[in-house]
Amino acid sequence: FNPRGRAYPDLALIGVKYQVILSGTPVNIGGTSASAPVFAAMVTLINSARQAAGLPNVGFINPTLYAASTHSNRPQVFQDVTSGHNKCCSEYAKSTCCKSGFTSLSGWDPVTGWGSVNLNNLAQVFNVTIPQDQVTTNAAVRSSFSLMYPFLLVSLLVSTMT
Repeated sequence: FNPRGRAYPDLALIGVKYQVILSGTPVNIGGTSASAPVFAAMVTLINSARQAAGLPNVGFINPTLYAASTHSNRPQVFQDVTSGHNKCCSEYAKSTCCKSGFTSLSGWDPVTGWGSVNLNNLAQVFNVTIPQDQVTTNAAVRSSFSLMYPFLLVSLLVSTMT
C-alpha cells in the first residue's frame, strides 16, 4: 500500500477454483491471473451493451467506480467485504502467512477495495442492461461456493491501457 500514490486495490473478486482446460484437461487456477480476466469480461459485456445502444465505450472506468461506491442514490455496485485479511495466502493445500498485512473494514480497505462487484448493478451505472443470456449463473453452485470460500478473494487494481 502506497499512502502517497493512488489507492489500491479498487475491487475484489473470488480468486480460487476457476476451471480452465489445459492440454485437454480441466484444471483449477486461481489468483489475479484468473479473476482479472473475469472483470475484463464484465467491462466487455458493458461495452457491448453500450455499443448496441449507440453509446460509446466506458473509457477510463476508475472515476465511475469510485463515484458508484460513494453515492447512495445509485444501485449497490459493490458488496462490501468487512471481515478477513491478507496476512495469509493459500495455494490450494499450502499456506503462507506473514506477520504484517491489512484487515478488511467497512467501506474501502486495502484488502478488497470497495468490495466484490455486482455486474447487473455496475451495468446500470453505465446506463445499460446486460442481456441475461450473456451471463451464466448457477445459484446452487454459487451458493455452495460462497459458503466454502467466503474470504478467498483476489483484490484487483483497475488500470487503463493506452
